[in-house]
Amino acid sequence: MGKVSSDTAGASDEPHGQAREAPRLESLPRHATPTRMPLGSLQQPMALDAGFQNYAWGDPRFIPDLFRFAATGAPFAEAWFGAHPLLPSTLHVEGGLESLDRVLAAHPRELLGSKVAEGFGGLPFLLKVLAANQPLSIQVHPSREQAELGFERDEASGLALDAPNRNYRDRNHKPELLVALTPFFALAGFRPLEQVRGLLEGVPELSALLPPLDEQVVSLEALTHAYLHLAPASRNSALGTWIDRVRHRSSDYVPGDWEYWALAADDVTRSGDEPDAGLFFFLLLNLVELAPRQGLFLPAGVPHAYLRGAGVEVMATSDNVLRCGLTKKHTDPAELMSIVRFDAVAPRLFDPAPLAAGRQRTFETAASEFQVQTFDFRQGETSAQLASGPEIVLVANREGRLVVSCEGAPSLLREGGQACFVPHGVSYAVEAVQDTTAVRVSVPYV
Repeated sequence: MGKVSSDTAGASDEPHGQAREAPRLESLPRHATPTRMPLGSLQQPMALDAGFQNYAWGDPRFIPDLFRFAATGAPFAEAWFGAHPLLPSTLHVEGGLESLDRVLAAHPRELLGSKVAEGFGGLPFLLKVLAANQPLSIQVHPSREQAELGFERDEASGLALDAPNRNYRDRNHKPELLVALTPFFALAGFRPLEQVRGLLEGVPELSALLPPLDEQVVSLEALTHAYLHLAPASRNSALGTWIDRVRHRSSDYVPGDWEYWALAADDVTRSGDEPDAGLFFFLLLNLVELAPRQGLFLPAGVPHAYLRGAGVEVMATSDNVLRCGLTKKHTDPAELMSIVRFDAVAPRLFDPAPLAAGRQRTFETAASEFQVQTFDFRQGETSAQLASGPEIVLVANREGRLVVSCEGAPSLLREGGQACFVPHGVSYAVEAVQDTTAVRVSVPYV
């Protein structure tokens, strides 16, 4: 197998499983010009370190445990692996550290391949490890055309790219796939109209303020529009009465009940006597439960909210999110209404059957930017030669250990929470030093 590189953010010079120091939360300093490197040093798998987001809804333990650094009690919500300019990953190259987006900008065709570089203008996907301890915002993602128009509007308004009240932070759409690592709960897509009607009948305080719901999609749109434009005092009174009734009706709700999650959301979002406006969406949206290895794909326009759990989230390289409650982040109901798909069918859950070699699973979606595969390797198992690039390979379990080998280059050890970037045209193989769950993200048809 050859020499194993020590280019691993601490794993190589520490006993396996020993806790590391908590990582920094900022990315590398930004520079105006791309970083050019000797091309020969880039034609091999390279260690890739995540940037971290500590949003308030994050789980304080899952990401520290996976990445093997000491938990401090602070929430760790997301670990980003990719080249998004808001938080690009750090690439280990020639014994130094470089921002992935700058290295790709300097060598686009060599590292991405002509088809990806010309077709997408950069690395087209972003991989995240997401760990939610509290509900995320009710949200929806725009189509590519909607994102381009929205970005131009926000640019013309003079809003800074990182302004908290900005809707569009880039020009891209954001189809996304969530593959659960733990039991995972979410709201996703509108319930059948008959279900919504039945639930609303149990909330006369709200239904009296809203138009009747019939069998037309436009009626669901009218219902949502009317709710979002209720006078705050009337809305808060109705929501408060409803939630209090749900709370006193039973003490035996379980995670399979939407009431369980509505009350959990109210516990963390209630501001004095004012309930959060997003609670209404527990009546409108499907409650989805994923087992580990199951996936949920969310195309543009589908309203959703992750509630609790950890998983790998893969999306087009974008951070465009329109929100409508359950967190303190900026909301824009009018813009959200302009991109929600009220005709969306129930969300599709992926439960792909594993293949024999490495118990490989492939998640086929409509996204042209990414393809996701998971592998469950037993200790000592090896893969066949893999080569499609550009791609990112992540070790997604704490005790996992993979050696990534490439002819003519030192082998690279990756442990729990660590990843590597593989450039276009580089063939490589992996061997599991311990039982390992690996996630491989590549570009389809390259």
